[in-house]
Order: sequence, then C-alpha cells, then structure tokens
Amino acid sequence: MLNTLCKTGGLYLVGLCVALGSYRLAARETGQITDSGIKKETPKNESRISADEMEVDMKNGRAQFKGNVIISDTTMTLTCDRMTVVFTAGQKISSVVGEGHVVIVEPDNQRKATAEKAEYDLEKGTIVLTGKPVLEMADRKLYNAGSITYDLNSETVKTTRIPGSDKQPVIEFKTKAGQGFSLGDLTGSASDGKNETGENTGKTHE
Repeated sequence: MLNTLCKTGGLYLVGLCVALGSYRLAARETGQITDSGIKKETPKNESRISADEMEVDMKNGRAQFKGNVIISDTTMTLTCDRMTVVFTAGQKISSVVGEGHVVIVEPDNQRKATAEKAEYDLEKGTIVLTGKPVLEMADRKLYNAGSITYDLNSETVKTTRIPGSDKQPVIEFKTKAGQGFSLGDLTGSASDGKNETGENTGKTHE
C-alpha cells in the first residue's frame, strides 16, 4: 500500500517539508493552486503530501501533518486527520502513523482500507490497522477485527479479535451462484470455482 510511496517519495517529502515548514496549505487531492491562481496537476512520477498544517523537526527527524492530510502518488491515496512521519539519521522514512478517519485506496489493485489508525513500519514491512478496521479486496471484505496487519513482503493478512468482545473477525466473499468459494478466494489468486479440466468443483454454502 504505502510501500511504493515511501520508497519513491521519501526524499521528496523531506524537501517539501523543509521548503514549506509550517506554512498552511489547502488540501488538494489531484493538484495544487499556484501563486498565480492556476491549478497545477501532480506529475505522474511524483509523490505529494498536503495538509492544513505542517511542522518539521529536523533535529529529531520528525514531521507532523494536521488537518485534511492527503498523500498521493500514481498507485494509491491515503487521507487522514493527522499524520506523524519519523526519519532515520540518513533522512529516510522509518515509520508513518496516520490517525483519524484513515482511508487508503489502491484503484489498480481494487483495494480499500479504512480505520481510525494506520501504522506503517518500513523495517518490518507491515501496515497495522486499528480502530474499526475494514479491508476491501475486489470480491472480498474483511471486518469485525480488533486489528488487521498487512505484510507487504509476504503479502499476507492477519487479524486479532476486538478486545473484550465476543465477536469474531469476518471475511465475506462475493461468489457466483452454484460455485461457492475456493482457496483462490482466500489468497486472492485467479479462480472461478473450476478445476484444471474446467469442471465445476464448488458448491453453494448454506
């Protein structure tokens, strides 16, 4: 999700923050308003962050964004109320934490995630969603979990139960009539409920 953005947009983010400091910006998802009042579209090879307020602590390697935060590149868009970015000594992004009405959209992968908090650890390569997290993946929807962890390296998803609740995490499938669902539905691989010979192997679950 955020992997491409953070790998390609880290240096751009540092430069952007240094140049703008805490200057207030109007949030824009698809472009920006220049001093001349002309809207400029975001270049296809560029990552962009906008927010109502930005504060950068270069000494401690920390940047904070508040109000209508939008991060976008060619593959995904993340919006939230507040975001904290921590940098290493080499000014590379170490972690990103988005809080408040978090929405992550990947149109090309037909993926959308919502939560109250998203924590991205670049060293571990994991994104942890908490606070009523929901993950939608094409024909699948995962919800009712205390947390959803997406591992970018292994491309696996893990859940935990809501603390103190008797509810269990749920994954829903949109299936074709008479076919049920298969292992491919769980892993995300292409499957239409037929075996290699083309015979229908699925059954509708009651």
